[in-house]
Amino acid sequence: MPGNKKKQFRELNGKPIVSHVLERLINSKLLNHISLVLPKKQLDSVIIPRDSLVGVKVVEGGIDRKSSVENGLNALPVQVKWVVVHDGVRPFFTKDLLERCLLEAYHTGASLAALAISDTLKLSDERMDTIQTVPRKNIWSAQTPQVVRREILERAYIDFKGDNSEVTDESSLLEKIGVKSRIVISNKMNFKITTKDDLLLAEFYLRQENSFN
Repeated sequence: MPGNKKKQFRELNGKPIVSHVLERLINSKLLNHISLVLPKKQLDSVIIPRDSLVGVKVVEGGIDRKSSVENGLNALPVQVKWVVVHDGVRPFFTKDLLERCLLEAYHTGASLAALAISDTLKLSDERMDTIQTVPRKNIWSAQTPQVVRREILERAYIDFKGDNSEVTDESSLLEKIGVKSRIVISNKMNFKITTKDDLLLAEFYLRQENSFN
């Protein structure tokens, strides 16, 4: 998106996108504690609902996703056994999706929301000329929520302390220690707001939601 404002702080219906995400997580009534990981300069930029029955702790993020999630993990109370990681710019996940991710992780150790790829996939060269068509069978677009037993995620961080390779989601970190994540079928509404068009679509979805409430 144009401008210097980070995506999660762009306004959606008069408040930051991340506030919508936080409220939906709280209202799901499936979580007991939340680590709200924010950039150092924006630690006081999100209003925590006063009537929240969920403990919300604001945590300073790291230099990348991996370190930010680790900071949030370390801030959780010791009694927390299951960790849910969710992007601050995916405000339209459903309680049903979160519940299904939790149930699958309970049975398997780790899970993630994902969508099957429906488009034809092309591999190109640097000149943007096609090289080949990539088979899309068993190819998924990873989303969040991603749920994992706490001790497994902590082991992954211990084993790869000092590993500076890029980790774009928690399931890829778990794969490094041989842990598979069970896929939970998501839906197209659980999209990540990264462009101006995404924001326009989010505004439309929110209007549709509000019209039925």
